[in-house]
Amino acid sequence: MSNNDISSTHAQSVIVALGSNIGEREEFLRKAVEEIQRLVGELKQASSSYQTAPLLLPGYDGPAVNDYLNMVVEVSTELCPERLLATLLEIEKDLGRNRALETSRWMSRVIDLDIIFYGDQIIESETLRIPHPEMHKRDFVLKPLLEIAPDWKHPRLGKLVSELYDELSNI
Repeated sequence: MSNNDISSTHAQSVIVALGSNIGEREEFLRKAVEEIQRLVGELKQASSSYQTAPLLLPGYDGPAVNDYLNMVVEVSTELCPERLLATLLEIEKDLGRNRALETSRWMSRVIDLDIIFYGDQIIESETLRIPHPEMHKRDFVLKPLLEIAPDWKHPRLGKLVSELYDELSNI
């Protein structure tokens, strides 16, 4: 593995979304933020947490899903995008998430960590899509993101977070 596989050539500001809807949700978010600081990089900003209803597709017939607590953090990292993803997945696992037992993308979870932005980069691979492909449609991402980074520009859509939030709010 080359050094480029582990770290980027310089620190990048990244946005990570966090969500929890099982158990002590506040505690899972707190622990996840601590682990992100320890393993990913310097915490630059953290939003407040927001309680939101779960996102379910029409026709969902699974078990009842609890409300989420959601937040976002901005972190300065030297990890490359793939290594960042692997680190976030490891944090999820360490906090008790078992993706192997998840039979639906709508299942409840102790923690969910998603890369929203990696600087202003656009990344498309089999395992990683940045910016997060659905972030501009999700109030539970945009609302906390509006709090800490209203002027962050979506590199694919060319719109500020504040504009994306306004568009979503007007639907």
